[in-house]
Amino acid sequence: MAAIDNYELIEPRLRWDNPDMFYFIQIFKRRKDNPGMDKDMILIDNFYIYTKEQFDRMYPLIKTTCDAHNARAYFRFNRRSAKQAALQSLKRLTEMIIQENYKAAKGAYASAAGEFHAEKDKTWIIDIDDIDLKDLSDREKIKDIIIGLQKKTGREPMIFEIPSRNGIHFIARPFNSAAYGTIIKDMGLRTDLHKDNPTILYMP
Repeated sequence: MAAIDNYELIEPRLRWDNPDMFYFIQIFKRRKDNPGMDKDMILIDNFYIYTKEQFDRMYPLIKTTCDAHNARAYFRFNRRSAKQAALQSLKRLTEMIIQENYKAAKGAYASAAGEFHAEKDKTWIIDIDDIDLKDLSDREKIKDIIIGLQKKTGREPMIFEIPSRNGIHFIARPFNSAAYGTIIKDMGLRTDLHKDNPTILYMP
């Protein structure tokens, strides 16, 4: 299969207006891509991206690391706060020490960065596998449904596509998820809605 490289789709969508905020990238090696693995997933590396220059500089390393391990680079559009991540990691670290879970301490910061975002203009991911669609034209129908629901929030609609291995991820501003779920079910379709999950940046 051909590699998926979404850098050119992702980078123009990013904002660099707050020095406290960073984009969180994680590289995971998955058993789905490497059947001989004992575990479902292994974390290879974390990247905390604060500036466009840093992203441009680190991206070749991210790709090289993915190629070397047959791993995937996951990108979170909802930015993290360095201050919030530090405070939450301190809290977790204290809890780990109290519980004498010293080996887990090294992962406290990454764990906090993964769980907590500080994005005011947050986005959701709608994960669509082509196998779950009746026809590829259903993508546009789903997109129109999301835009219609976004308009009802009173905010300007925002949605764009990021390719995945089995279909696409719609990256979208929030909307009425309950109404969306009902409409999609009535259409006989299936999608997965995630409120702070990563999308694919790169995979070999």
